[in-house]
Amino acid sequence: MSEKEVDSFYELLSNTKVNQNGTTFPDFIIDKGFIEHFEVTSSLQNKKGSKQKTASIKFAKSSKNFFEQTMKESEEYLPRSQSFKQDFEEHSKKIYKNQLKKIGIST
Repeated sequence: MSEKEVDSFYELLSNTKVNQNGTTFPDFIIDKGFIEHFEVTSSLQNKKGSKQKTASIKFAKSSKNFFEQTMKESEEYLPRSQSFKQDFEEHSKKIYKNQLKKIGIST
């Protein structure tokens, strides 16, 4: 995008208003249209959503809890190092395309 287009886009987004009708279409209203926000992923999905997103949330909570517990147990705030590792499942273009089709976007 050119600098002028970026400025126009920023102005457009600055004038965006949240749809006051809750979960009805669209999510945001603009003078010249609307914005409908949706999320797609290349991660495997189940009834609870993206398996990768669920794993990432659990990982973040457990590492935060570990840090907070360590700070509570420490008598002094000494420098400390701790490594955490999260395995990522396989993502695929096929899953991503299927997600787009599911929300009505043809690929």
